[in-house]
Parts: sequence; structure tokens; C-alpha cells
Amino acid sequence: MLGHKIRNLLGSAILMAGGLSSCTIYHNYTVPLDVNMNATPVQPSMASDEGDVKHFSFYVNIDWDSNGLGDIAARHGMQEIYYADLNILNILGIWGQDIIHVYGR
Repeated sequence: MLGHKIRNLLGSAILMAGGLSSCTIYHNYTVPLDVNMNATPVQPSMASDEGDVKHFSFYVNIDWDSNGLGDIAARHGMQEIYYADLNILNILGIWGQDIIHVYGR
């Protein structure tokens, strides 16, 4: 009986290790939201603000906050948006954040 339980536990551990090895543990990268930068002004004094959406997923998906470009601009008093970047953070597929960096004046 004990040998059977140990064998089942060992089999479960091997399956879990095999499943975890194929998933991404951590990634954090930034991508532009628009690649057409023709005639886009870039100045050192340009304002940069961000919006931040958080995700939690463990049997149920929970999202909160806003990363809408218009929301970010209005919240920080921006009159004009020149470009924006998206920073994506993910840990084990359970915790994630999408951070929008908005540049404008």
C-alpha cells in the first residue's frame, strides 16, 4: 500500500516537472504600440506617463486598472500623444502586468 502511494506521488511529480519545464517562468519585454515613427517629434522634455493593468489568473481571471491611451492622457493632463510603448510582464502565467508608456505633451 505504501509503495503504491509513493509510486503515484513520484509519477505526479514527474508529470508536474515535465509540464512546468515547457511553460515560461518569467518574461518582461517592451514593444512599440505603433511602428510608424515618421515625423514623430521626440524631445528630452517630452512628458511620459503610464497606465498599468494587472492580471491574476488561477482558475479565475481577474483584471483591474486601465491602460487606455485616452485615459492615461486625460489623467495626466496630456493634450497630444506622439507615441506609446507596451511593457509586458508575466510570472508563471499567474501574475501579469501590461504597462503602457505614453509620450506626448
